[in-house]
Amino acid sequence: AKSPSEQYGHIVKVVNAYAAHYGGRCGFALGKVGSPEDVNTVKCGSRVEALAATRGSKLAWREFGAARRSRRSSASDEGEPFECEVRGYAAVDAAASLTLFVNDR
Repeated sequence: AKSPSEQYGHIVKVVNAYAAHYGGRCGFALGKVGSPEDVNTVKCGSRVEALAATRGSKLAWREFGAARRSRRSSASDEGEPFECEVRGYAAVDAAASLTLFVNDR
């Protein structure tokens, strides 16, 4: 079994990920009673502001995007076109990490 502090650390990580993803659409606040909040984002902020609040305000967040269209290679796919579009934000720091949300999940 994990200790309460390990469990709380995991909760902070999950709430940070959702706060970054839903930045601008809703706000998140999380903290222990009597302590400063570990997560605090506001509803009226932008996604970049939520990223800065949850991942670090000193990072330079850049928006990126890519699109791909190709034919599938499997014989059972009958050459159906496959389309994919990716949009997001990225910043490089010493401890690079990736949080990926697919179809808002």
